[in-house]
Amino acid sequence: MSSKKTHITAATLKSLRTGDRDYFIRDIGQRGFQIKVSANGKKTYQVEARLNGTGKVKKYKLGNVDDIDLNQAREYARDALTTIRKGIDPLLQKRAQTHEGKTLGEVITLYLKTRRLKKSTIEGYEYLTQRRLSPWLKMRVKDITKHQILDWYLNDVRKTPTQTEQTFRFLNSVMNYSKALEIISINPCEFVTAARVRHSVKRRTGHIEPNHDLEKFLIVFTKYNYLRDSERVARDLIALILTTGLRVNEARTLQWNTVDMARKCFTIKDTKNHRDHVVPMTPLTFALFRYRREHSLGSPYVFRVKSNTNTEYMINFQKTLNNLCEKAGIARVTPHDLRRTFATVLNTLDVGYADLKLLMNHKDKDVTTSVYIQPDIESLRGHLCRVVYYYDYKIPFFAAEQGCSRYSEGVLRFSLYGGSTPPVPDPLDNPMDENPQWEDLQKREFWGE
Repeated sequence: MSSKKTHITAATLKSLRTGDRDYFIRDIGQRGFQIKVSANGKKTYQVEARLNGTGKVKKYKLGNVDDIDLNQAREYARDALTTIRKGIDPLLQKRAQTHEGKTLGEVITLYLKTRRLKKSTIEGYEYLTQRRLSPWLKMRVKDITKHQILDWYLNDVRKTPTQTEQTFRFLNSVMNYSKALEIISINPCEFVTAARVRHSVKRRTGHIEPNHDLEKFLIVFTKYNYLRDSERVARDLIALILTTGLRVNEARTLQWNTVDMARKCFTIKDTKNHRDHVVPMTPLTFALFRYRREHSLGSPYVFRVKSNTNTEYMINFQKTLNNLCEKAGIARVTPHDLRRTFATVLNTLDVGYADLKLLMNHKDKDVTTSVYIQPDIESLRGHLCRVVYYYDYKIPFFAAEQGCSRYSEGVLRFSLYGGSTPPVPDPLDNPMDENPQWEDLQKREFWGE
């Protein structure tokens, strides 16, 4: 990059011409003051000097030549050069002056606008902001002290520990963002962490226990009388999550334009880890989608609702899930517990770690599993079929005294969505195996009961 030295005057400005590459006009009268002429035709006043204390060369743009008078530019240059030679970065100083008066509410708005966040995440943060941080929203961020935050945390954590901790984590992120904007130099939330008073949020591990509760649940699930349309929509949502492990919001917001019945797969767009998740269908989920298509009522959503509400898809199906658990005589579970149940079954079936992560659509930092091992749709389809078979063999389906197994593949699909031919249980080598009294005898001999 070429440069030349001269005494910058009004005549100099008129003589500036664009070249094939960028070049500088350096002023010989005011050391550090210069004009940069870019190859694209842009002409900019700027200063260049060494930052005191570091020796690092710092350049700072003052503005466009066409917008600022030369005398005014020299005054700006004098102030900026003085600042740099004092060891202060004028760019950081400018940012601080721009943002230093911002309130917490303004910074939160800017944070939510500039961060790449899911709609549901933004809604959650907005809820916490209005419910838990409202007293501080009009305060300048720089005026919120570490002791105020500590007092708030200690007071609220006794009443609502989990939500207080969630709010604190969000506030901590906002304060780190404020620090990056040079609004504050120290994050006041660090004081709470240093005081070691943080509430430890226990990870949820709820699921339907496979060896005892799952059989009870699935029997009720297939025999429950789903009278209302909303109950049948909830039933299909439960079936989809149990057999694919989808996140609840991914399942309930699924749209028909992402379902490919010809290829027998569907796609979850822009998931939690910001990548599309292609899920192969099994005969059960294929029947599920076919049933939902027949009852779509023209809605773009697979799990549409009929009532006039603010949403076009089902939001909450906890009531139906509670009814099923109550009739099955097991502890209540949440919709997300169904996803954990699916993961537990995958582990029981000894599905490989890489495929398990792909099916759960978990983000993986390991380069081998995240970059080099790509999904094999048919292999994943096989794993999902095994999960469905695992459920099938939890549901008794047989004609007594026929010398047949009480279990068969396809029971879940036939029970929920029908079919021309019911599942056929396999013949038993020992017909006595179907006799409950024979099973009781085996238990007594094995366990000594």
